[in-house]
Order: sequence, then C-alpha cells, then structure tokens
Amino acid sequence: MSPTRSPFAEFDTLRREIDRVFNTFWPFSGSDVASTAALWTPRVDLRTGLEALRREVDRLFDTHGAERFGNGNTHRVMWAPRLDIRELDHAFVVEADLPGMRLEDITVSLENNTVVIAGERKETWSNEEGRPTHRELSYGAFQRALTLPTAVNADQVEATYTNGVLAVTIPKAAEARTKRIALQAA
Repeated sequence: MSPTRSPFAEFDTLRREIDRVFNTFWPFSGSDVASTAALWTPRVDLRTGLEALRREVDRLFDTHGAERFGNGNTHRVMWAPRLDIRELDHAFVVEADLPGMRLEDITVSLENNTVVIAGERKETWSNEEGRPTHRELSYGAFQRALTLPTAVNADQVEATYTNGVLAVTIPKAAEARTKRIALQAA
C-alpha cells in the first residue's frame, strides 16, 4: 500500500520554487529586512533582474502549471505571442513572433485605435506518433489587443507574414503625426 499523497503537494513544490527565485533577487530574509532595507543595493540591474524574474516565473508556471493542472495529454495552455511595438513619426509597427503558424490561422483587425491579433497554433503531431517525453511548445488559440495612444488611419493598415514574424504597419492619422517646426533666429 502506497502512502497517500497530499492534494497540495504540487502547490508546495511550486511555492518552494517561487521562494527560491525570490531569494535570488532579494538578499535579505526574516529580521534582516527591517535593519538592512535602507542599505539595500540590488545585486543586478533592475531591468535585467525583472526580466530574469519574469522568465523564471514563466518557466515555473510552464513547468508546474501546464503538466500539473492540465489533463497531462497535451500542452494546450493559455499562451500569447511575444510582441514588439515601435512608434515612428508617421506610423506604429507591431511585430508578433508566430513561428510555425500558417497564414490562414492568423487574423488582424483594427477598431478605432485598437489592433487585435488573433489566431490558433495547431499541434503538429498526434498521440498515434508516440507519447511526448518533454513538452515546451504551447498550442491553442490566442488573442492580443493593443490600444494605440493616437488616432490612426485604418484604411492604410498593412500586414505581412514572413519567416514566422507578423508585421503590422498602422499609419497615424494626419492630425496625430509629429510636426517639426522650423526655428528662426530673432
């Protein structure tokens, strides 16, 4: 007869992992906090540290969340593609990382100042092809909605999909474009 496993064992493992990650970025614990908080200097650059923390938390939930809280057969977890947004004088450019997707599985729409990128990444293998031993890729539907800070020209939006990268160029409305004013000597 095997010992009964606590239903909270997976949460305990996740909590320990989060504590380990947090201790990497916060050098004090317990009573040290009050006496040393004023003298604290970060071990790493704040931006670099926060990015590393985000990646580590993502990894934790990818590792513990998907397999533990899903049905275990597939890796269909909520996911969203990574985005880059650039503002130019005349337009916004949104790039979405969508490797392995087909053009017909992606939609782009614009309503007022909100651009919506949606789609579905379909699994590329079936259970008949063998049991997965390690899964990191995410599959399923996604939707990203981005509200732009200025008025845009919806009639001139262009979208291209090349080598797994979706690029959407959204021109600014004429009244929203940056106007350079020439200075004159007095």
